[in-house]
Formats: sequence, structure tokens, C-alpha cells
Amino acid sequence: MKYLKINIVASKIIADDELRMVVMEYLISMTYLTVQWIHHWHNSKLVYFSIVMLLQLLLCTFKITTLKRLQYSYWGITFFQFFSVLVLALYNFNHVWILYLSIIYIVFQTGQSYTLSSPVFYPRVRWWEYDFRYRGELRVIAEYQDEMKEARLTDLRRGAGCLQDFRDFSINENIKIRLDDIDDTYFATLLTKRDPNPGRGYVYGVRFKTDSKADKVKFQRLNILWSKASRARLRRKFSEQD
Repeated sequence: MKYLKINIVASKIIADDELRMVVMEYLISMTYLTVQWIHHWHNSKLVYFSIVMLLQLLLCTFKITTLKRLQYSYWGITFFQFFSVLVLALYNFNHVWILYLSIIYIVFQTGQSYTLSSPVFYPRVRWWEYDFRYRGELRVIAEYQDEMKEARLTDLRRGAGCLQDFRDFSINENIKIRLDDIDDTYFATLLTKRDPNPGRGYVYGVRFKTDSKADKVKFQRLNILWSKASRARLRRKFSEQD
């Protein structure tokens, strides 16, 4: 029997242990603002400098807000800032401080972007796929306080996954997952939560336990099953269209 047990208690968006990503975003934004400040201080008049820095400060504030709320607009702002810092670094190649701080920003922002691209924070979403029959999903059964209902695993990468369930759970608790196709039991932690889209339920980011070699082997089997299910749905889509 497919089986998922969830024990959950309060209401948040990001678990306390994962708030370090928000702290890192503050440090990245400070580096970005410092690069902008040095460049415009030496190349702009006071009025223009004040306006630009105010706009940049508002942009960084908005970017941090989008991260706290796990909004995908975070990536558009990140791309804009990354590109602008890259241009400033090339334009001020002989300016040691701008070049140095730009390299620091690029390194830290790249690492931050890689971490946040996990299903825990920003799961992959096939916006173009409106028919639920062809979406890359794996069905599971979620049990909470002896109540069992169907849920869906919509993303699975890098030791983490994205779980959709219509029930309103809290975060930072352990979960246990089983499926009919395999006998393995999976332990994971619920780390993030998004409000539901119409007809789709709440979206929870979970990280699977992969501390031991046995856990890693089990997760690899789950990953294989997930990949097969996704390819099967894709083949079904094109065969029905033909």
C-alpha cells in the first residue's frame, strides 16, 4: 500500500534551519549595494547618485521579500542584478575594489542560486502543461492522525522533493513515505510551504534523509522510479496526440 505519514504542528513558510538562506541573501544584497555605491559615487552627480541608490535599495528589499515568500519573481531580480554587476566589473576592470567585490558577489550569488534551485525552495514547474495527466508527478498516500488521503510528489532532485497535499500542515516535522512499486520506506523533513493554487493543494518542500549509504541507495531507487513515471507520462502525451 502506498503510505505517507506526516506529523506536523504550527504554520510557517520556511523552517528555522533553512532561514540561513535569507541571511545569506542579506549579505549578498549588501555586497551588491556596495558595488553600486562605489561605482556611482565616483561616476555620478549627487542627485543622480541618491536616486539610483534608493532604487537599488528598494530592489534589494523587494528581492529579499520574494525569497521569504518563495515567489518565482526572485529569479528575475537575481538575473538583473547578476548581469548589472557583471557589466560593472568589466567596465571598471581597473578599479580594484569594484572588481574584488563583484567577484565576491558573483561567487556567493551563484552558490545561493544553486542551493535555492532545489525542490525545497523552488521546485520545477511545467507552466505550459495544463493537463494534469501529463505532468511529471508520482502519486502517494498521505496519512495524518490516522487520516489517509492521496498526495502527489511533483519534483524530485538532489535529495529533496516537492509534495502537494490539500490539507494544511505545518513545517519542520518528519515524514515517512512508502509506495506500492517499491518496499522501501523513506524518511524526510518538511521544510517549506506554499499556499495552494486553485485545484492543486498546498506545496511542501521536503528533504529526504540520505545520511547513510542505505538511505542513499533507497533514494536512488526512488529517483529511478520517478524518472520512469515522468517519461511514461511524456510518451503517453505524444502517443495520444498522434
